[in-house]
Amino acid sequence: MTVEVVSRVRAGGSPIERLVCHPRLPLVAGLESDGDTVHVWDHSSGDLRKVGTISADTHTVYWWRLAMAWEPDGSLLLAARGGFCGAVGGVARWTPAGISGLGGLPATDAYRNLAFSPDRRALWASPSAGDCLWALSDVVDLDSGVIWAGQRWDTGVAVHPAGGLVATLASEAGASQVLFALVEQVGKAPAAMRLLNRSLILDADGYGAPVFSADGRHLAIRGSSYGYSLAVFEFPSLRLVLSTAPGELFLVTRTSESCTRTRSPGRRTTSASVPSPVCSGSAPLRDASSNATWTASNPSATTCHPVRG
Repeated sequence: MTVEVVSRVRAGGSPIERLVCHPRLPLVAGLESDGDTVHVWDHSSGDLRKVGTISADTHTVYWWRLAMAWEPDGSLLLAARGGFCGAVGGVARWTPAGISGLGGLPATDAYRNLAFSPDRRALWASPSAGDCLWALSDVVDLDSGVIWAGQRWDTGVAVHPAGGLVATLASEAGASQVLFALVEQVGKAPAAMRLLNRSLILDADGYGAPVFSADGRHLAIRGSSYGYSLAVFEFPSLRLVLSTAPGELFLVTRTSESCTRTRSPGRRTTSASVPSPVCSGSAPLRDASSNATWTASNPSATTCHPVRG
């Protein structure tokens, strides 16, 4: 494989440490390493042409980088200023027409993670404004501005190509969980996550957002804070099929008093109490609070759908 440099630009005073490409349009957002400036480029012509910049308040010290999210079907980029608990945040809206603020949010909306709901009608923002324990997230109705309580999550949200299901993370210093959830709208509330009864437990934190393969048959996890690694799992069986580093990757099965943690193939199995609200079981994925399940309608196809049991 040949790698060729097709365009090179100078962003500003700091190197670019993270690039976020628009899923469909020729737009790229780049975060400076100081964490308070996002540059936007258009590469429709093959070259990178700067079309916008979002800057945080440089007079305030932020512990977390600006969070970014592209609207899947439009040219809207949202960037949030994250910080310590109770910090004054803010969400900026960038479009080719200019920059504006996203109104109607609490003063302490120092969001560290942003994602659009799959139906594009809601903004999922984490942690919930003023939530020092990271126990909840906010679900912001983009039409009405009403904010609803949502499931805890962090880092990023991966939507399964077949729809109806997402994967995300719940990170702790000692371990992280890959969570799976149905996406459902109940009553007047916008679409939100409803946890299923399976998860992956990973040692450490600092993993990248989960990534589904284009056909939905595999899930990749990158990380962590302590080294570069890649783990690939079959989906929905969650069988580990590739690991570039011998990390502690576990599947978890709920029993009456504890969870059984099974290491990757070729390693011993141990049992320990794991304080987790969701643990893995056998396929299909099942909702932890009801009989709602998510299965592939045809193992050889990518179309999947929620099933009521």
